[in-house]
Order: sequence, then structure tokens, then C-alpha cells
Amino acid sequence: MNDRKVNSEVLGVLTVLGDEYISLIPEDIMEYFEANSDSEEIPIIDATKSIQEQNISKDARILLTMLKLNYWCKTQEEKDELIKLLDDNEKESDSKYAHGYKDIFKDNEIPSDSTDDNNTATELIEVKEKNFIQKLFEKIKRLFTRKND
Repeated sequence: MNDRKVNSEVLGVLTVLGDEYISLIPEDIMEYFEANSDSEEIPIIDATKSIQEQNISKDARILLTMLKLNYWCKTQEEKDELIKLLDDNEKESDSKYAHGYKDIFKDNEIPSDSTDDNNTATELIEVKEKNFIQKLFEKIKRLFTRKND
């Protein structure tokens, strides 16, 4: 995702939230958002809809969540509640992925003690590489065998 577009989306939401929220954010962070936003990409934010219903990127939502955690939560209890919610969301997301990959190889398992006659041996074969002298000797030998033919 384009960082400038994400910053524009964050600024769009902040504009709708108003000075009450903007004033809680340090000036240098606000200056960063303003300096690194796309002035041509101004998102349309509907104040009657929730953040999830808005047409903004996941990265912008993450930044807004971090702003809430660091600057808008008024009490430690509120911060702890938000952190718990984020942890729960992450665990839920992880479990969805874990469940999806759980049985991925179930049908493709190869039995370890197969007595099938059609199975081929899967033993490792040691390949001995010839040293320089052996290679040189073989080249010389080939030169002489070609001349004799």
C-alpha cells in the first residue's frame, strides 16, 4: 500500500474526528502525516459510519488504532482493554490460519513401513567426486584413446 495514501486516509479520519482528537496527537506526528500525505488522494469519510464501514485501508486502521492506544485512551484500564481486544483479534486470526493448514498434508501422507513391491528405494547414494589428479588423468587417457581409434 502506498504510504502517502495511508497518511491521507488517516488525515481524513482525523479531520472528521475534529480538534478534540487532533490536539492530543503530538505536533511532529501530525506534521509527518501532513508532509507525507497525497494531496490529490483525499478520502471521503462518512461521520455516520464506523471505521470498519469506511473505505480505508487496513494500514490506515492500524495507524488509527495506534493513535488511539498512545494518545486517546484516557486511563490505563482503557489501554489494557484495547490491548486485550487486539490480542484476542490476533489469536482469532492465528487460529483461522492454523485451522486452514492443519489437514493440508493429511491425504498426502506416505506410510513409513510400506511393504508394497512397487515402492522404490529412497536410500541416499553417496556420490564420490573425483579429485583434480583423477580428472586430469582421465582427460589424458581420453586424448590417447581417441588418437588410437
